[in-house]
Amino acid sequence: MALFEIHVQYSDGSPASGVRVVLSSSALLGGMSKPEWTDSHGRAVVELSTAASGTLYVDGRDRGTVRAGRSVVTLR
Repeated sequence: MALFEIHVQYSDGSPASGVRVVLSSSALLGGMSKPEWTDSHGRAVVELSTAASGTLYVDGRDRGTVRAGRSVVTLR
């Protein structure tokens, strides 16, 4: 199991709260994480049981590949 701490912010640096965050596993037959929503600090913790990296989706948009640990995403 791998934990991903995702911080979502706007281009001015303010936190994006209430944003839906999902990860798609990079492992063969890995599947998707359950959806999580960012808190008032723009933070969401997502768990993947099958891989230590995956494709990050924020409100349904592909934001690239992330690895387990902390990642920051800026919305424009």
